Amino acid sequence: MTTSLNTRLIARFALHVIAVVTFSGGVLFAWMFYVFYLKWVGSFENGRYFDPDSLIVYHESSSVSGVLAAILFTACAAAVLLTRTIAIPRRIK
Repeated sequence: MTTSLNTRLIARFALHVIAVVTFSGGVLFAWMFYVFYLKWVGSFENGRYFDPDSLIVYHESSSVSGVLAAILFTACAAAVLLTRTIAIPRRIK
């Protein structure tokens, strides 16, 4: 294996790891966006909602997790697209 091929393999592997990590983070933040914002968006009064059953106050600022989810999903898509641009030559026998 040549140095160029090793570098390409390492770069592809690193981009795959980045894609998996950013996708996992995106799923986590999308779940948080649903649980802390979308579930209660119709109940907000003056920017917040108090849930008497769980004794938790939900704020409209919880929508930030939706923005973070979108950013992480975009980073995941970019990593996957960059992975596809790194060509690894096929071995010819």
